[in-house]
Amino acid sequence: MLKEIIQPIRVSVIIPVYNGQDYILESIQSVFDQEYDNLEIIVIDDGSTDCTPKLITSLKKRNPIKYFYQQNKGPASARNLGLEKASGEWIAFLDCDDLWPKSKIARWLEAVKNNKDVDIHWGMTQVFFESEELKSKFTGSDFAERPIFNTYLGAVFTRKSVFEKIGSFDTSLRYCEDLDWYQRTKENKIKTLFPNSVDLYYRVHYANSTHDSFSLNKNLVRMLKNKLSRR
Repeated sequence: MLKEIIQPIRVSVIIPVYNGQDYILESIQSVFDQEYDNLEIIVIDDGSTDCTPKLITSLKKRNPIKYFYQQNKGPASARNLGLEKASGEWIAFLDCDDLWPKSKIARWLEAVKNNKDVDIHWGMTQVFFESEELKSKFTGSDFAERPIFNTYLGAVFTRKSVFEKIGSFDTSLRYCEDLDWYQRTKENKIKTLFPNSVDLYYRVHYANSTHDSFSLNKNLVRMLKNKLSRR
């Protein structure tokens, strides 16, 4: 079915990973499960010290994956390196602990077919939890109970040309680099489609649920200062 829609479109999927041995194989499998042949999977290892390099090296022997290792510089730097290596007309992202719905690419292709002037396709996110204990902390919130719009990049398809217009990810931000990039797409009036479909399953686990709030707030302030300086 997908081949009948727009098979020639080349999609580069950029997957940054740092110590992602517990989840990375499942995440990559969710990309393979799309059943779309014209994919370029680019894994950028941001200085992992666990078994991630061994796992990806083994997976590469049986699957067409491009793997690059760099010293730890943060997710913005990892995604930027992925952009440098990408050959696709369209770019997609997936963090190493999240998953794509199986019909994600099929829905996007249909949207591209019907909206040829769109440069970014930014879907909804459905959260899922590693444990019931974690879920109980969010019970009753929209975050836990229903799909939401967020600036998680795993829900995005974007033309590569958008980065040529508004720039890549801000490497001075360890957090909030996705929100910063989203703000720049709005400031530059990039044509964006916001479908109601779930395009990302975001995994809440103990590592990502315990981010240092001071660092998060510091990066948010820096991001806001950057936004003001662009006016």
